[in-house]
Amino acid sequence: MIYNIAMSVDDSTLREVLASLSAQKDNLPKAGQIEEVYVDNFHEQLNLLDKVGIDVSRFRVPSNQMKPIRVGPSVYTFGEDNPPEYSQERYVARSILLTKIDTVLGYFSLESKDIGFGH
Repeated sequence: MIYNIAMSVDDSTLREVLASLSAQKDNLPKAGQIEEVYVDNFHEQLNLLDKVGIDVSRFRVPSNQMKPIRVGPSVYTFGEDNPPEYSQERYVARSILLTKIDTVLGYFSLESKDIGFGH
């Protein structure tokens, strides 16, 4: 099963990346905000595709989508004497990361079917 988009790509690399992305999607934390480490893992998989000649730059999570989250105090108690505190780590909305993963998986899924492109 060779993907049209990746005719010259090592099929095992492509399979590994797609399996890893599928597993990552299935095992993402259910929280609304996802730690940057999950984005880093996603980008590592994209780097593997990039190394074999597939342009994946459009699939990356933009840096401006990752931000620290408020960790204290409560929005009801902060004020001049009690300013908000933010995490050191950056987070991204779960929906953004899931959409990016789904886009990559869908892209290769479509390319693997004979839908008439390039024929």
